[in-house]
Amino acid sequence: MLFTSNHAEAFQIPSGKSALTASPEKYYNEALAEKDAGDLPAASLALRRALVLDPTLAVAQQELQKVLSKMELPMESSWQQKLASRYAPEKITFVGTVIGWSTTVALIVIFFLQILPSTKKPKRWRLFFLVLFFCLVGHAISVLGVIIDPRLHARYEVVLLPKPDSKAALEHQPDRPATTPLRATPADAASVLAQLPTGSCLILLSQHGVWSYVRTATGQEGWIASGSLEFLIPKN
Repeated sequence: MLFTSNHAEAFQIPSGKSALTASPEKYYNEALAEKDAGDLPAASLALRRALVLDPTLAVAQQELQKVLSKMELPMESSWQQKLASRYAPEKITFVGTVIGWSTTVALIVIFFLQILPSTKKPKRWRLFFLVLFFCLVGHAISVLGVIIDPRLHARYEVVLLPKPDSKAALEHQPDRPATTPLRATPADAASVLAQLPTGSCLILLSQHGVWSYVRTATGQEGWIASGSLEFLIPKN
């Protein structure tokens, strides 16, 4: 079943020469097509892209969990992802900004009208510190909304997606290698540190031509062929 919504325009996230220019529903529908074609790793990539744009898209969350389970890969779960999946980061940032700046204005007014004047009237310090507290809380909430936004980290994330076998591709049955070697140095003859499962999400630390230096979810670092990687935010 295709997924549609009332989004009038697609999101666009600038990142140097990279951008994610599509709606989350478009990537979700693309994932369903890839899944039907038997290409689970490509389906996982499309679902991850949908969740970058809308981390609260429940159907994409559920489908990604199913796809990763079939590939025997763990579902990444951090406190940022859990919070973003329940509350839209943009809304958190907006609410925090409204609270923070409205109380900032109130704080300035209270300071100049109640605290600064040298009169015999009692200073309203309790009110001042109460407003100051909400001011700090509001700005903290807005910062939290930025921190949990998956778009902040997605530009450094890549999915291991080696090219499918040419013979299988001719038969319209995508058959990608099950694993790709993580090497100690950027050379084909370098020692293999680990075999990374196709569909794994990695952190790109640096890229040098045909080789990329990455970090796995477990913290292991090494070199992998750049052609085996797909950016979570696709390049133009």
